[in-house]
Amino acid sequence: MSGTRGVSGLASQMFQSIWHQCDDDSFAGVGDKLADNFLDLLATSFGTLNHQPVSESAAMGSRRIMIREFIERNLGDPELSPALISQATQYSVPYLHELFRAEGETISRYIARRRLEASASALRDPHFVNAGISQIAYQWGFKNATHFGRCFKQQFGCTPKEYRLAR
Repeated sequence: MSGTRGVSGLASQMFQSIWHQCDDDSFAGVGDKLADNFLDLLATSFGTLNHQPVSESAAMGSRRIMIREFIERNLGDPELSPALISQATQYSVPYLHELFRAEGETISRYIARRRLEASASALRDPHFVNAGISQIAYQWGFKNATHFGRCFKQQFGCTPKEYRLAR
């Protein structure tokens, strides 16, 4: 991309402007949204190189990546929910559900699965050998040890204790 004309020139100018003003407090609270818009513009720039329209799925894919990163950073927060993610990303809850439905999993199920995977990893980790199972569950955002045990067994086919002993 030349970065001097057309859509790529616009993207280049926008990036340079953001770069020169990134220390300015006026961007506080809108950084994620601004980054999302910039990624959409960049994707459009690449699409114009070959005179190909940029599919909505490419833009949705970049949004899913951003949302997954937010989820990973906040996985241990027991209040993590579609509503909290909506508030943080400025995307509506229905739109968040639409983004994840495209991959065959609800956003709530994605959060639960990632919490269970993180808990299973901790149960296998020798550094957590002295940590109680409930402690690990709470560390990864579960509010109730009984619920955690039920979900864990459904996901992995055994209780957390059996899982830990087998590893």
